[in-house]
Amino acid sequence: MRHRWAAIVVGSALAIAAGSCAFHGPKAAPTSDAPSASATHALHNLHTVPGSDGRLISGSSPDDAAAFDELARLGVRTIISVDGGRPKIALARARGMRYVHIPVGYHTITREQQVMLAKALRDRPGPVYIHCHHGKHRGPTAGALAAVSLGWITPETGEAFMREAGTAESYTGLWACVDRAQPLSQGALDAAPGELPEVAPVPDFTRAMVEMDEVFAHLQVIDAAGWTTPRDHPDLVPAAEAGRLADLYRACIEQGHHADRYDDFTKAMLRSLEVSQSLERAIVAKDKAETLHAMLGEIGASCKDCHVKHRDARAW
Repeated sequence: MRHRWAAIVVGSALAIAAGSCAFHGPKAAPTSDAPSASATHALHNLHTVPGSDGRLISGSSPDDAAAFDELARLGVRTIISVDGGRPKIALARARGMRYVHIPVGYHTITREQQVMLAKALRDRPGPVYIHCHHGKHRGPTAGALAAVSLGWITPETGEAFMREAGTAESYTGLWACVDRAQPLSQGALDAAPGELPEVAPVPDFTRAMVEMDEVFAHLQVIDAAGWTTPRDHPDLVPAAEAGRLADLYRACIEQGHHADRYDDFTKAMLRSLEVSQSLERAIVAKDKAETLHAMLGEIGASCKDCHVKHRDARAW
C-alpha cells in the first residue's frame, strides 16, 4: 500500500498522466461563496472554497509558529499541502493538526491525485486548510477540484473561485483540470487506498535529476528577466527557485546517492550545493544581475561536467 501511494505522489508531480483531468462536468451559473478576509500577517491569500460551508480554506504555506497559531485559531484540524516542500509536521502536531501531503505540479493534477484530494477532504476531520506555496495557483486549483469531485460545486463555480484567488491564466493545465472535472462516485473514493501520506517520499535519484533540470530552466528564464519574476511565469520567485535547487542537491547528498562509487561526484554535488545556497542568499541581498548570472553559469558548467563524467560515461 505504501509503495503504491509513494509512486503516485512522487511520479505525478513530474509527469502528465494520459488520463488526467479528462473529465467532463456540468456547467452552471457561477455562485458566490465569499472568501474569508484575513487580517493576519502570518498567512496570506486566505479564501473559503465555495460550497464547502466553511469546511475548506485555501491559502499560503504556513512557514512558522505564528502561521500555525493562526490556523489553530481558525479551528483547522487537517492540513493538505500540495507544495513540494516537506511539511512542518511537528508544528502542526503540536497544535492538534495533522498533515496530508499530495505535491502537485503546475501543469496538471492527475486522476490519482484528484482521488487523494477528494478522499482526504471527505474523510479527514475539518475544517481543512489546503495550501501550495503562495496560495494563488496550485492550492486554489486543488481546492476547487476537490470540491467539484465531491459534488459540492460545478466546474464553472470552481473556475470563478480560482479567478478570485488569483490563479494565473497562463497555467492552462490547472484550469483544464477544473474545467473538465466531474464528481467522483462514492464507490471510487471508497475503493482508493486509505493511507494518505503525512510526508510524501523524497524523489529517487533519477527523478531528482529531472527536477533539477526543471528548476535550472526556471532560473534561466528568471536570469533572462533580469532576476525578477517573469511576466509569463508569475509563480517563479527567484529566491524560492534557488532555494528549491539547493534543497534538491541537499536531498541527494543526504541520501548518499553514488557516494560509495564516485568520490568526485560527491565533491561536485557539494560544490553545487554551496553555490546554489550562495545564489539564494545573493538574490535575497539583491546583488547585481551580473553576479547572479555568473553564479548560475557556474552551476550550469558543473552540471555539464558531471554529466560528461558520470551520466554519459557510466551506467547508473
